[in-house]
Amino acid sequence: MSLPAETLPLSFPVTMFDNDGGYEELVIVSDVAFVARCDCHGLPYPGRATVGYLPGDRIVGLSNLVRLVEHYATEGAEPVLLANVVADGLEHALGSPGLGVVVDAGPTCGDAGVDGAHQITTATRGRLRERSTARSEFLLRARPRRRHT
Repeated sequence: MSLPAETLPLSFPVTMFDNDGGYEELVIVSDVAFVARCDCHGLPYPGRATVGYLPGDRIVGLSNLVRLVEHYATEGAEPVLLANVVADGLEHALGSPGLGVVVDAGPTCGDAGVDGAHQITTATRGRLRERSTARSEFLLRARPRRRHT
């Protein structure tokens, strides 16, 4: 079983900037490619993630969102857990008023032989979980732009 995000120290400092402009809309980075290993067999599986957040007092550098996904993917996580682990890590690092993660993974070892099968998991926190309109906007914008192979 994968470790909770708070027990996996980041191997890099998360770069943040003051939100001097008071930006309050969603910030989303999509199509973050990763390769993770499943816990059950240790087999690699490809995927793409979309990460978004509502800025509070701070804005995170966009490359850090990519690095967060890569960091937690390399620790070995089932696709169903990876979205939650990334969301927990981002919440811990950023303290955002709302965030969301969508992971589109596959085929995984359990899908071996199932042509084109993908598992899509989501995790939302704060306002993106509590407010259905904010959640809907994030999920609509979080659709993958490219397919992984």
